[in-house]
Amino acid sequence: MKHWYPETRFNCDNVRLPLLDEQCCTEFSDNQEIEVKAVREPHPSFGWIKAVVKMINGNPPSHFVVQYLNSSVTEIVSPDRVRYVNNNSHINGDTFYKFDIDVPEDVREFAKIDGIHKDLQKAIGASLVLYNPDQSVLSVISRSLLPSKRTLMLADVHFRNLKQKVMLLKKTEDLARCTAKPTTNGTLRTPYQCSDMATAINRPQPRHVTTSHQQHCFMPTPTSCTTMEDLKVEVLFENGVYYEGFVTGVMENEVLVSFPN
Repeated sequence: MKHWYPETRFNCDNVRLPLLDEQCCTEFSDNQEIEVKAVREPHPSFGWIKAVVKMINGNPPSHFVVQYLNSSVTEIVSPDRVRYVNNNSHINGDTFYKFDIDVPEDVREFAKIDGIHKDLQKAIGASLVLYNPDQSVLSVISRSLLPSKRTLMLADVHFRNLKQKVMLLKKTEDLARCTAKPTTNGTLRTPYQCSDMATAINRPQPRHVTTSHQQHCFMPTPTSCTTMEDLKVEVLFENGVYYEGFVTGVMENEVLVSFPN
């Protein structure tokens, strides 16, 4: 995914949550303070800038004439670029929660694969689960506190599944090398000549049967699933514009934010 601005750390005082749907409205009046979606140098992306409604044309409105605050610049804008002022306070230490889970050494390479942790993210109800190769941990970010015991249990199941995938991949690679290796008479081996290995790969794996109580602990409910929308924020830049981004890391008094196109 391409980004118009590099992933950057911002102080929480410069970051706020976006407006909720119920905070949005389509009714405006003359001289009302609003926010306009516009581009302001030096950045190429649209952001939210404060302005005042100078004139409304049409009913329902077909366009607005706005004047940006602390500026003599006016512009004609369409209704989809106008919204109420976002008065949400800046985020704090209770807005996002983050904790790390140690990744077993034998699955760390596999843990780097993009999207490999989606099932775990969905199961524990997290907003984001990312592998941090520098610390060999899964970083879990959520808008709410997650039950640590249940999360660790699900993570353990997730790592066991990864180990099985690693073992299966290794056996498949061994089988491929076996079939490609010439025999003593110079001909290539066939899968039938590697039947023991092929049988080992295709042999059904023993299944662990859980009790009803364990199933209750491990099966996520649909309502526990969250999306990246939970991590959407608006960041104040030096040009006075709030730009939309997504939290990808949480530190003390700071957050790491990415800005996809």
